[in-house]
Amino acid sequence: MFGCHLEKEPNRFQKLAETHPKIYDYCIGGGAEVDGVWQPDNHGLGLGKVLGYIGVNYEKTSDAEGG
Repeated sequence: MFGCHLEKEPNRFQKLAETHPKIYDYCIGGGAEVDGVWQPDNHGLGLGKVLGYIGVNYEKTSDAEGG
């Protein structure tokens, strides 16, 4: 994720959504706060929470959805 805040759209996560949707879902989804610390869980890594916190748009773009 280093430097992702500097990328123009579509960024690496938006491209991942297009090329590897299952991996994207695993990376972005899941995660939970445990004792005040964000941790991955069986449903995913929870990177969406981190990316949202630092202001990176990771949502699928219209290009990614339409091809």
